[in-house]
Amino acid sequence: MPRFFRYPAALGVVAALGCAFGGAGVAASRAATEPALAVPVVARDTTGVRRGDWPLTINVPLPRGVVRQGQPLTVTHNGKPLPSQSSVLAAWPDGSVRWARVDSRVSLRPGEEAPLSVVAAAPPSIRRALRVEETKKAIAVDTGAVRFSIPKDRFAIAAAIAIGSLDPTVAAVGSSMVVDGRVHAAGAPTSIAVEEKGPLRGSVALRGRFGSDFEYRTRIEFDAGSPLIRVHHTFVKTGGAAQSRLERLSVDLSLGDELSGEYSAGLEGAKPLTGEVGEAAVVLQQPDGETVRRGSDDSEGRLSGWFEISGRHRAVGVAGRWFWQEYPKAASLSSRGITYDLWSPAGGVAHIGIGVAKTHELVLWLAKRGTIGKAVAPAVARRLRGFVDPEWTARSGALRGALAPSTSDLDEKLVAAAERYRNRNARERWDDCGAVRCVGDANARPRDGAFGMLNWGDWNFPGYRDTVKGTDAWGNLEYDATQVLALTYATSNDERVFDDMVAAARHFGDVDIIHALPERAEWVGMNHPKNPLHFTFELGGIDLGHTWTEGLVSAYLLSGDRRALDAARGIADYLVRRSRDVLRGNPRQWGWPVIALLGVYDVVREPRYLEAARWYAQRGMHAHPPATKLSWKLGILADGLALLRDYAPSAEIDAWLRAYAAAVVGSGKRDIRYYPAVAYAGWLASEQAWRNAAQRRLDGLDLGNWGKPFSINGRAALRIADALQRPPLPTTSPPR
Repeated sequence: MPRFFRYPAALGVVAALGCAFGGAGVAASRAATEPALAVPVVARDTTGVRRGDWPLTINVPLPRGVVRQGQPLTVTHNGKPLPSQSSVLAAWPDGSVRWARVDSRVSLRPGEEAPLSVVAAAPPSIRRALRVEETKKAIAVDTGAVRFSIPKDRFAIAAAIAIGSLDPTVAAVGSSMVVDGRVHAAGAPTSIAVEEKGPLRGSVALRGRFGSDFEYRTRIEFDAGSPLIRVHHTFVKTGGAAQSRLERLSVDLSLGDELSGEYSAGLEGAKPLTGEVGEAAVVLQQPDGETVRRGSDDSEGRLSGWFEISGRHRAVGVAGRWFWQEYPKAASLSSRGITYDLWSPAGGVAHIGIGVAKTHELVLWLAKRGTIGKAVAPAVARRLRGFVDPEWTARSGALRGALAPSTSDLDEKLVAAAERYRNRNARERWDDCGAVRCVGDANARPRDGAFGMLNWGDWNFPGYRDTVKGTDAWGNLEYDATQVLALTYATSNDERVFDDMVAAARHFGDVDIIHALPERAEWVGMNHPKNPLHFTFELGGIDLGHTWTEGLVSAYLLSGDRRALDAARGIADYLVRRSRDVLRGNPRQWGWPVIALLGVYDVVREPRYLEAARWYAQRGMHAHPPATKLSWKLGILADGLALLRDYAPSAEIDAWLRAYAAAVVGSGKRDIRYYPAVAYAGWLASEQAWRNAAQRRLDGLDLGNWGKPFSINGRAALRIADALQRPPLPTTSPPR
């Protein structure tokens, strides 16, 4: 299957938009006969499941000035408009829409690809729209396929779930955790809000506590015509001891009456497990990344994460995304319901550091027997997404740094490197001893692969029992692996890379961010640098030279995950607070804050982020002249200055960058981190020798096969390519 999807007619529309993309435009007569907007999109099934009238989500980049706020967007298939709902993710400075989320419905045969378009037009009427009604006691939801309520006086992801005219069957979907030997049920929400209430899609956000030391933040999503209830269930350790012992975290689908019948459970690469259910629970566990435990019997394998109990007329089920990858997990199946362990006792105890969060994504359903079942369940954990043509994304200008795939072979190198990165992560050996330093074999827990609830999405330093940053030497995605994955996906439409990006952004935004720290409240929002156990401060604290937001912001735009943007803003807010407190630092300790602040400013456009970026840049330039003490760390500062110049042109920055580029090229430095700013200065000064030097570094690129070289070299290469593909600056004639 080709990675790139070409739409000649659609790309003609891109050209017709003319100056919105910096192009020359076309004749007025031609423009009058073509649509004002037609974004080329592909929807495809990669699971082998037939999808009938299935919910579809598309994150759409849009050129500046083309779609105004409030203007509806509609998905079309072969020119036929489909039911659609749109919302704004980000706006341009002029108020026009920069990124939109568009929801629709589509039917796909197994393995089918369907060419679609997103157009600026009113959608057709919806035969049966989603209904969301709020009262003093609850929020009532009716999708047309299922009815349920979300109570305000107690915690329940869903209660009184019913299908059709039948009485409610599921009494409630609750949650509990066992910490330090004590059971804590999720308490009544302290806040509950309807976030979206459209005709096709809605969402509700809950926030409350598990006891005194943990908080939950839960988002519940639902679609018209669908029995699926999609849940992002997040816990955050906000208080208590520096580390707590998490023994169990569960979601419980408690049935109001008994549902006798049979169960089925997905198994990777094999037929589903099946059997009868009764009052005694059938327990299926994934204690590690390689073992399936059925009762007391262990076998090699991986549960895929979906479980269903089918009665005579109806069925109840749950499916989790990244089930075995985020081990240990388990499901207990009985006639009284399903207990779904997000952390299973089978894996022992998880040590949760203060300030750490973790989001689990799962889907629940109550439906007529056979609606989901073994034929459909493998497809429900991942939301079906439409893929925007990479040429459109790059030319729209809506994703900073997006690379047009036709401009070079860098896109293919990045996809190949992402596969090597993924494969290395799947087999890297490390010791899960649970301590900063693992000594001897008494407590050794050898593991293969960067898997586990707190690890999935991150990368590990190579070498069993690494001694540089503790035994459990996790990279915490340093040098922004998330951004490299995001831009690789944007130029390739490779769904595997999309999944890698989402996992990385979720890990970084949850585990690697300081969400609470009572003893050092001023650190809240900032990320941990590379560290053992991800979050311990035993080997050092926060570091201005190890912070980045671009990947979180790009992941938000490409996936729509609001928590990614929230995490990026938390880092930017910390950097704003810290800006007047910094007295000295090596060049990257000025450069990375500039880049991180601008990553957030680019999307939210709050002046305080730009002003703080200017402050770090000014101090960095004054502390580190451009032509003395050349080091790759100076290259980070130079790249930050190049980014800042796009938002706040400055003669001082121009002079600094020119002097820097001349010094780097004259010295013959080889490290690729020097060259993003050299390429930018070459564009700025129309200096071909500097551009050629950057091109040579790009041509000799080695992206490696593990996290650090992939992140360092990939990000630098993308920045170089962005500068090299810029059109020349317009020349000005001297005054007469």
